[in-house]
Amino acid sequence: MDETLDKLGAMIAAALPRSVTDHKVAHGELTIIANASDIVKVATFLRDDERCQFISFIDVTAIDWPGHERRFSFREHFGEKTSEPCACGVRK
Repeated sequence: MDETLDKLGAMIAAALPRSVTDHKVAHGELTIIANASDIVKVATFLRDDERCQFISFIDVTAIDWPGHERRFSFREHFGEKTSEPCACGVRK
């Protein structure tokens, strides 16, 4: 699975070379590192490109790094298209 995720990360980075600065695979998850100013462009690509199909927005969080040049970093988590059951419609 890690090899498949690494290939997906490389494809995303190649498709968005000015927006995506790196990608990593750890613990069975793909991480895409992108410029904060391009997050809408990257999220749109992840949703719309047929090779990706990350259709659900799982969560967003911020990390405070006191003393760092860029004090805050943000993490958005997306979910891919799946045939697994979902309780999404339970709460409206």
